[in-house]
Amino acid sequence: MLMLMICVYGIYILFKFIDRITRSEEELDFEEEKEFILKGSKQRTAGVIDKLIGATRRVADSISFMITADNRDKLRNEYKSFVQKLHSKKVIESYNVTAQEILELMLAKVPNQKDQLLSITDIYEAVRYGTRYPEDSELKSFQKNIAEISRSIQQMQ
Repeated sequence: MLMLMICVYGIYILFKFIDRITRSEEELDFEEEKEFILKGSKQRTAGVIDKLIGATRRVADSISFMITADNRDKLRNEYKSFVQKLHSKKVIESYNVTAQEILELMLAKVPNQKDQLLSITDIYEAVRYGTRYPEDSELKSFQKNIAEISRSIQQMQ
């Protein structure tokens, strides 16, 4: 039984890997927007099996992402997680806000983090809406700035 589950899990990871490689940029943008919209909707209560399947799927997605993601994907994923944190902390009301609106809201909340906020917004917009490819050092700086801002928000509450 364990071997069967491992095989199924391996096939699932392989499928996700191939799917991720073959997606176009437009499909990825649509998926990202769809995730934000559907997160806020009511979902039915999951049973034990559904939770186990969901956890397995999340792990497989995470492994697939680590294998196939480039710095653009990683940066966008970091920003998405940041927005989800802001939403869970009730800093933003909905997921339907732009990066500039988030910047304005955050400047009002943590004005001492202005340089970090401007930096992450500039890099994110250049990557998300432009053709910029972030170097490893820029990605590390982006992650560091988000961590600092997250700590500031944590301390406020």
